[in-house]
Amino acid sequence: MEGTVFASIGLIGLLPFYWLVPWEIPMLWWTWVLALIAADFTYYWLHRIEHVRRILWASHSVHHSSEDYNLTVGFRLSWVEGLFEWVFLIQMILLGFNPFQAVIGLVLVAQYQHWIHTERVHKLGWLDEVFNTPSVHRVHHGSNRKYLDKNRGGVLILWDKLFGTFQREEEAVTYGLTENIGSNNPVTINFVEYRNILRGFHGNPPWSRCSGQRSGMLTTT
Repeated sequence: MEGTVFASIGLIGLLPFYWLVPWEIPMLWWTWVLALIAADFTYYWLHRIEHVRRILWASHSVHHSSEDYNLTVGFRLSWVEGLFEWVFLIQMILLGFNPFQAVIGLVLVAQYQHWIHTERVHKLGWLDEVFNTPSVHRVHHGSNRKYLDKNRGGVLILWDKLFGTFQREEEAVTYGLTENIGSNNPVTINFVEYRNILRGFHGNPPWSRCSGQRSGMLTTT
């Protein structure tokens, strides 16, 4: 359901840019491969920015708020995230990709990640060095200091290696936020960070940078 709403909003939002671009990449089998790679690259930067800008972390923190780690965490998503994530696909449209191709590419990247939210699958050798796997993603959900803000890739973990955000699973992972919410109320989980932003607006504006990536009370640098 969330993916359907996201796709619909994304298509509507991207169409004006598509109409303005005078060139177009045809939808062929090989351009679908390119679109998936481009969508995965786009997802990396979307995900990276969501971890360092307060206003975006306010929604993405929902996904990191669970102190458990299992397949249900893959469905623990913000109610409002899909309203703006499509904006990051504008660059793909400007390159000539069809909005449908761009949106489907990003949806597939997101859907791939459901299976990696598990502790049942241990390390997978060389696959952990190339793809986002359960071991790689457990690190991403860790509140351990050495794990904060690491492994933000969607399907390929090569982007993290290229841009210096890769971390192997080395010590036991402590899941959740660095300051956990302490509530199972879905409304609280979805909107507590927006409340924190409003309370500290004058000292830490919404567009400021987060220094405590999973902190319940965000600070800035």
